[in-house]
Amino acid sequence: MLTDEKWRAAVQHHINAAKNLGEDIPMLSPLRREHIKALDTKPLIDFLNMLLVDAETVRAFRGRIGFNLEGFENEKREPEDIPELRNYLRAVSAKFPYWFWFMETRSLYLKLLLYSLCDAELRTDIGSEHVLRKYSRDDLAKFMTKYGRALNDLKERVGLSDTEVEARIEQIKKYYKKQGLYL
Repeated sequence: MLTDEKWRAAVQHHINAAKNLGEDIPMLSPLRREHIKALDTKPLIDFLNMLLVDAETVRAFRGRIGFNLEGFENEKREPEDIPELRNYLRAVSAKFPYWFWFMETRSLYLKLLLYSLCDAELRTDIGSEHVLRKYSRDDLAKFMTKYGRALNDLKERVGLSDTEVEARIEQIKKYYKKQGLYL
C-alpha cells in the first residue's frame, strides 16, 4: 500500500507527465465504487487540489479532466441515477467547486455533474435507452452561477485573466446547449 507521501509523488509525476502531453489529451481520474459507497472523497479531493498548485498547472489542465468509473461495469442504472454517486459528487463539489475550469467537454462528464448537482423536476423514461430530465430555469441558473463564481474565485486565487474565464464560461455554455440543456 502506498503511503500518502508516495501517493502524492506518484500523482505529481503523473501530473507533470500529463502537462507535457499537450492540451488535447484528457486525464482521467478514477472514481472507485468503494470510495463512492464509503463517501471517501479524500483521494479525489487530494488529486484535484494538486491541480491548484500554481497558475501554470491550472492552465495546463483547463478542460482536461474526466472520470473513469471503476467497479460499475455491471451496473444497470445510468451513473446519474446512482444515489451514492450523486452524493459523492455533491460532497466533492462542496470542497472543490472548480469543475467548469477543469472538466473536459468532449464527453458526458459535465452533463453527469449537472445531473448529480441539480435536482430534476421530472424524469421520464422514453424507451429502454433514453431518459428525459427537466430542470427549472432557477435551478439551472443557480447551478451556472455557483460554478461560474467558482471560476472567478479560481481567477483570483491563481491569477487567471478575465478573458480566460469568460472564454471558458462560453465553452461550458456551448457544451450544455449541445447536450440539449438550455441555459
